[in-house]
Amino acid sequence: MFGRNAITGVIAALACAAFGSGTAAAASGRIAPSGSLADTEVLQQTSDWVLVLVNFERMTQGLAPLRPSRPLNQSAQAHSDDMVTRRYFSHVTPNGMNVRQRIQRFGYQRQRRGSTVGETIAWGAQSGTPAELVRRFMNSAGHREILLDGRYRDIGIGLAIGAPVAGVSDGATLTVHFGRR
Repeated sequence: MFGRNAITGVIAALACAAFGSGTAAAASGRIAPSGSLADTEVLQQTSDWVLVLVNFERMTQGLAPLRPSRPLNQSAQAHSDDMVTRRYFSHVTPNGMNVRQRIQRFGYQRQRRGSTVGETIAWGAQSGTPAELVRRFMNSAGHREILLDGRYRDIGIGLAIGAPVAGVSDGATLTVHFGRR
C-alpha cells in the first residue's frame, strides 16, 4: 500500500504534467504535510484536470462542455470530505440525505421545472490518475449516462485525500455533481 504522501505525489505529478509546474512541492512529486497550501493546490489542479477530461468526452459526443459551479463544487467537496470522515461510500449519507438535498443546502438547486441534478462517486486505495478515473466512468453504463447527459450544464468536483471505508488508511475519494438550474 502506498502512503498518503505517495498517493498525493502521484496526483501532484499528474497535475503538473497537465497544468504546468505549480508549486515547488508539486513539481518535485512530493507534497507537504496534509492540510497545507500545497495539498489544496494539488487537489484543485487534479479537480481541474477531471473537468477537462469530462468535457473532452462530452465534446467528442457533440455535447456542450460543463461549466464549473461554485455551489456544486462546495456540495461535492462536502460529500467527499463527509464520506472520508464518517467512513461510508454512498449517494445517501448515514443520516439519510440524498444528492438533491445535499446540493440544495449549498444553494444550487431551485424548485422549478427543468432543473435536474446527478452525482457520480469514486474512490481508490492506491495511485490512479484522473484519466484512468474518467476512462472507468466511461466504461460503466450508469456513469457514462450521467457524464454524457445533455440536460446538464454545470459541474462541481470534490476530491478528498482518504478512503471512505474502514480498514483502509490511504486513498482518495471523488464526488462529481452535475446540474441544471
